[in-house]
Amino acid sequence: GNCRYSFIMSLGPGLVIVRVFGGLFTLASLILSIRHISDHLKHYYQPEYQRYICRILLMVPLYAILSWFSMMMPDTRLWFDTVRDTYEAFVIYNFMVLLINYVGGERRLVINLELKHRIRHPWPLTDCCHPFQPNRQFLRWTRAGCLQFVFVKPVMATVALVLESRGLYDDGNFSPQKGFLYCFMIENVSVTISMYCLVLFYLTTEDLLELYKPVPKFLCIKSVIFFSWWQGVLLLMLVQFGAITDNESYTGEFLATTIQEFLICFEMVVYSVAHLYAFSHTDYHKQNAQAKPILSSFGEVLNAKDVLVDAKRSVVPAKVDFELEEGKRYQPVFEARPQLEAEADPLRIFKEDDL
Repeated sequence: GNCRYSFIMSLGPGLVIVRVFGGLFTLASLILSIRHISDHLKHYYQPEYQRYICRILLMVPLYAILSWFSMMMPDTRLWFDTVRDTYEAFVIYNFMVLLINYVGGERRLVINLELKHRIRHPWPLTDCCHPFQPNRQFLRWTRAGCLQFVFVKPVMATVALVLESRGLYDDGNFSPQKGFLYCFMIENVSVTISMYCLVLFYLTTEDLLELYKPVPKFLCIKSVIFFSWWQGVLLLMLVQFGAITDNESYTGEFLATTIQEFLICFEMVVYSVAHLYAFSHTDYHKQNAQAKPILSSFGEVLNAKDVLVDAKRSVVPAKVDFELEEGKRYQPVFEARPQLEAEADPLRIFKEDDL
């Protein structure tokens, strides 16, 4: 009842401790992430990569802050979850664009893809789906598959808010009479399609991306978004099966969501440390280069106009595909294997004059 949303003075000591430690974890992830992002902005020499990296790094402090706010103000949790869920969809698409830019842009990527042999689908679809030929259409559809989540997620979040205002949503209730079940199913299908398209893209371009540490980057994105998603699902299932039950003050659903928000606050500290390695700013340093002012660079990071342009191009492809300008290709820092610098060009089998 009303005690479910009672304020701190009437909370049990256990919940107070959870909120305090959640706040400390949030503060730690904020300090680490802001420092990391500011390092990128101070050395913002390659915006065609760092623009997307900074957007990805912003996910950690945003997740942590919104999760802690959800713990502190549970009656408005759905609003915080809406912002968080919308941004996670935005991050998935930015990650795919970053990978495309690493290999020189769409045109160069398509040339490499069309020279590949047919590729088998990963398990569990290996036997039930025919191998596919990577080509221009493959790139278009995988990109659209990631992009659809950017629009489905906020639409479903808005639907959830409308249903909640009419008493028809009931977060965590899988009853067919409530809207949560149907929103959950649609979002689950959308996020699965988006993730599978990202996996297919990675498997197809793995050899082209090998010099850019794609595995830790991919694991960071997958873990933050999809691990936290299924973690929340598991906690709700524990409520449904009676492992998490109501007590004298709180419902099982309230306890499950509080546990979820606390775990996210803690996990964001871990991910902020992992991002220091996976998205290191030192890979983008340039000798004697002049960086933009930090505020100008940050404004470019926040400007999401490029996503809308890409959305239009996914529906109506441009006649000339995007290609990075010559001289702006990513050049990682090589310490132990300088001989690999010659292999860093994603068009390994072509000479520049052939393009």
